[in-house]
Amino acid sequence: MYLIIAFIIPRGKIPVDNIPVMEETVAPFQKNNPLFTRGSMLLRMEHLSGVDNARNYSPEIIKELEQLLLAGGSASPDHRRKGFYDLENRERTFFIHISPITGRVVLLAVWLRPECVVDQAEQVETGSGCTA
Repeated sequence: MYLIIAFIIPRGKIPVDNIPVMEETVAPFQKNNPLFTRGSMLLRMEHLSGVDNARNYSPEIIKELEQLLLAGGSASPDHRRKGFYDLENRERTFFIHISPITGRVVLLAVWLRPECVVDQAEQVETGSGCTA
């Protein structure tokens, strides 16, 4: 059994004060978090029954995804396909499928967010920005 907590954010910011969360899992997001935009939702799994690595991504990427799923992250559902999401953290976007039968997550694709791609080029010059 798994639990997905999802909220549609209607006006661009996540209202942290109004999120009903379990006592043992507190959302790490702040009111002015730039990751939350209009139409996004918070996706968090209480129990992770596993991540299937369909494209042989590195173990570091899988661990990052597992941590994001347990902590919660900004997600956009694919309106054409049930159970498919773009899940974002500060550096990457993960395209995932959550099986409605088993609760297992399948990682289908991962890419750097556009701001991080630009920041990586600047990081070489300044030594700051997103890290891959």
